[in-house]
Amino acid sequence: MTINKKNLVCTGVMITCSTFMTSIQASNDDLDIDVGFRIMADADYVKDWYEQEDQFDAEIRRLQTTLKIKKQDWTFKVKTDIDIDGKDAEIDDLYLQYSGWKWASITVGKHKESFGLEGSTGSTQLTTIERSMSTQAFSPGRNNGVSLNNSKGKVNWWLGLYNNDSYDANEYALTGRTTYKVFNQNDNYLHIGGSFSLRNLDGAEYDIKSNLEVHSMDNVLNTKNQTINKLNLFGAEAQWSNGKVKLASEWYLQSLELTDSSEKIQHKGGYVQSSYLFGDSIYRTKNGKQASPKLSKNQNSWELVSRWSYLDATESENGQEVQNWNIGLNNYIGKNIKLMAGYTYSTVLTPIKQHGNALSFRAQYTF
Repeated sequence: MTINKKNLVCTGVMITCSTFMTSIQASNDDLDIDVGFRIMADADYVKDWYEQEDQFDAEIRRLQTTLKIKKQDWTFKVKTDIDIDGKDAEIDDLYLQYSGWKWASITVGKHKESFGLEGSTGSTQLTTIERSMSTQAFSPGRNNGVSLNNSKGKVNWWLGLYNNDSYDANEYALTGRTTYKVFNQNDNYLHIGGSFSLRNLDGAEYDIKSNLEVHSMDNVLNTKNQTINKLNLFGAEAQWSNGKVKLASEWYLQSLELTDSSEKIQHKGGYVQSSYLFGDSIYRTKNGKQASPKLSKNQNSWELVSRWSYLDATESENGQEVQNWNIGLNNYIGKNIKLMAGYTYSTVLTPIKQHGNALSFRAQYTF
């Protein structure tokens, strides 16, 4: 939504109230109030980026505040996100969660749909500046709904019923994810999993857009709008880590049922990613999701990352087949500061072969 006086007032009141509550020691030991803030500053330098001009762009990518109140088995969370450059503000999360049942927790309100490893991981825990282009193109994101999950055992699962606000459509969607811990001994960890999302779009218009993992650039991929009755999405994932090295991979398949035709269109994509932590720092996972690494004693660690990603949308009009190679270097300075740099070499394979080069940077501070 466009930022206005009402949005600014609401955000300001929330920040003020959040700050006030953190200054108060709760008299009830069962009440836990947690307030967090995050700021991300990004920059991109592109050269020969398809048909776009060589340029350097810098922006305050995100300014977020989070309020989480927990009392026994109940958790309330609200997170706001202000895009200063884009002059947009929105509420990312607004939900109530109950975790008192042994077999599952229930979440009601606006929250992220649990689809895929990368899509379910928060941006502060990512080892690359941008999610892969296939995750960006296919992942459902955040919607209002109700979901159940159990992430306390060897098998973790999530299942939710959501609306289609992020698709500008009526009707509802069913989204689920399951992961299985093949082994988890000391720092040696392997899980495999799968996800699905079955969405009734009821004739809404749909297209695929992608800036190919360079946020400040215009969309290189932009398929023609089509009216869609149903969208079905499936994903497979695997992640292994021995504490120092981490390997992750996902593959997606999207099937679209057109309103004016019995024809079905399929898109696909995925990525393979590796990373290495220098020094004594080690990788961790939490509840089937990537978590921030456990840093070495001096609280300063370096990380080397590489990724190959792929997206095929050629069955849609104006669709393309694209692959990206990315290599990055990250520096963790304590628990609150992370500096990231990455180089992306992008190639449109079809219909016309083209290339692009980009350098990206991020400074992230959380407190």
